[in-house]
Amino acid sequence: MQNKKSFVDEHDRIHKGEIDPDLGFEIGDLITTYNKGYWKLIHLKRRFHDNHPIASLAHYEKVSDAEGNPPKSRIVKQCDISWCRKFTKEALAKMQIEEHDQISRKYKLLRQYAKWENPEDYD
Repeated sequence: MQNKKSFVDEHDRIHKGEIDPDLGFEIGDLITTYNKGYWKLIHLKRRFHDNHPIASLAHYEKVSDAEGNPPKSRIVKQCDISWCRKFTKEALAKMQIEEHDQISRKYKLLRQYAKWENPEDYD
């Protein structure tokens, strides 16, 4: 994930016309934003300032919270497209590896302190 400073820098570059306002996004892309969770891009509204294109306004619908749970109701939000990031299959694979490693570390640590009858049964 990018840090906040790089988000702000990119946001500024879009508004100065240095980057394509849509940043290569397409309707239907899975994205992350400054709102927690995972979202599907449903609409891009082109915007202009003094007849020059500026960052588009992204409209997106929640598909899951940060833990992977589906939303309880339809949630649609919007923000400047420069605050959005595509969520790729590579990012998902990296997340899966990191979370697996985290669970393995917890398991090994907690197993050391557990008073199970036969801790080797859990190897």
